[in-house]
Amino acid sequence: DYLTTILFDTNSAELTDEGSGSLAQLAMATRKAERVLSVQLFGYADSRGDHDYNMALSQQRMLSVGEFLNGQSLNVTSRFAKGETAPILGADGEDLALSRRVDVAIKTRHLKD
Repeated sequence: DYLTTILFDTNSAELTDEGSGSLAQLAMATRKAERVLSVQLFGYADSRGDHDYNMALSQQRMLSVGEFLNGQSLNVTSRFAKGETAPILGADGEDLALSRRVDVAIKTRHLKD
């Protein structure tokens, strides 16, 4: 199984160079699998902005990640827009940068050695 988190800039659904690089590495790693069983995306926003805006932004972020993965021959099997419902908390409250994210979970089947 593969898990990664892709971070986004404020009010943006555009992949950063770092995010694109992480997704490319993830796609390359899954090519060693016999079969990709599922690709799940969980989109989030920080707590600034109202609920409807944050839900739409988290959806747009998932679409950006999904389009990139499709270009890497990985088809997304499910998407879950979560808006601001799961902030990442630090010592001083919400870590806004870490809350603006898409979590990617890929399940694979590998051949036994």
